[in-house]
Amino acid sequence: GGIVYVVAAGADVGTGPAIPAGCAPWTMSTDHTDAVMAFVAAPVIAGATTLGLTADLTSKVEAGTETHSRAETFVAYLGAYVAYAVLVTDPGASGPPLEQGFASNLLVETVSAIRS
Repeated sequence: GGIVYVVAAGADVGTGPAIPAGCAPWTMSTDHTDAVMAFVAAPVIAGATTLGLTADLTSKVEAGTETHSRAETFVAYLGAYVAYAVLVTDPGASGPPLEQGFASNLLVETVSAIRS
């Protein structure tokens, strides 16, 4: 139902980036794919700055058919570390999609593992 990526890396990221006030969703396009990106609520993790983003993608394939994918990215800035969890829905997957909040919860578990 999806492809999951999790990364934890040493990096002097400090408190992480600040999202500019009023930052609105934005779009990107290529030859056959349009994407709409937006900030979403990220999990609250004590002692970390977190960020949540979604990308909703529409790809045009043969005979005008469209496929729809979604990528959810959640990032935690932990001073000397950065961790992120990404879930990409796979429109051709044989199984059901992973539940809402899967990537967000995975980030929380990743940060917990880093700290232990």
